[in-house]
Amino acid sequence: DAFVVYNALYQCGVFISRSSISLHSIPTSHLMVPSLLQALNLGLLILNALVHWLPGYWAAFVVFFWEGLLGGSVYVNAFNNLNAESHELSREFSMGICSMADSVGIALASVLSIVVENWLLPLQPVETGLC
Repeated sequence: DAFVVYNALYQCGVFISRSSISLHSIPTSHLMVPSLLQALNLGLLILNALVHWLPGYWAAFVVFFWEGLLGGSVYVNAFNNLNAESHELSREFSMGICSMADSVGIALASVLSIVVENWLLPLQPVETGLC
């Protein structure tokens, strides 16, 4: 049941960060920082699935909202920088390639998530039936 809340918080973070492009823009050379922070979040959440170190659902809520902020920021700033830095004649092609790469990345991550979930699921404690 918490997945619905996690997804909603993630989408709120994405919405806020994508809507704030007019307030700030991350230079192309700095897009690696939020991407690395996303990788760190992934590692921390996998560690939590193995060791259960987060103090409760509320902590996971914060992590998923933060993840949405990072993901939306990288997405919108990548396209904003591409628009600003690409040559006018190749801009449309560049945007198309970037969109396709984004979709392929999402598809590959989805397939990888099936593998990771099947690895983590047997390691979870057995539920007692209590909420």
